[in-house]
Amino acid sequence: MAPPTVISRQEFIGHPRSVSAVRRFVQDALAGLDHLDEATLLVSEAATNAIVHTASGDAGGMFTVEVEVQAQVFRVAVRDAGGASSLPTVRAPREDRTGGRGMDIIARTAQRWDWRPDGAGTVVWFEFPARLASTC
Repeated sequence: MAPPTVISRQEFIGHPRSVSAVRRFVQDALAGLDHLDEATLLVSEAATNAIVHTASGDAGGMFTVEVEVQAQVFRVAVRDAGGASSLPTVRAPREDRTGGRGMDIIARTAQRWDWRPDGAGTVVWFEFPARLASTC
């Protein structure tokens, strides 16, 4: 099996305004592939978590988004700057809270997903089949 091909990697400022740029970045990197809408939603959730829950959201903080395409799957990964008070956790949604649903959305939507420590930070990644989108 050939190693994954990194088609795109970009660093973003850890500010909520960056989330729209992250969505455009992933849409451009995965243009023409199926599951683009889902990937856009999930990268928004992962980037928001990096900004809200880690040092990526501190003044001068950054996070990185990476897109890889293999023959059968594509993977999107968000690498934060660390400093989170807890590890990425899937929580059951609660009606009395407006937040805390990001990892649950990722877990329910992605074909596969996980997280791993990466130096001082954490990488949250998800995958979908790498199929061309139908034009119908």
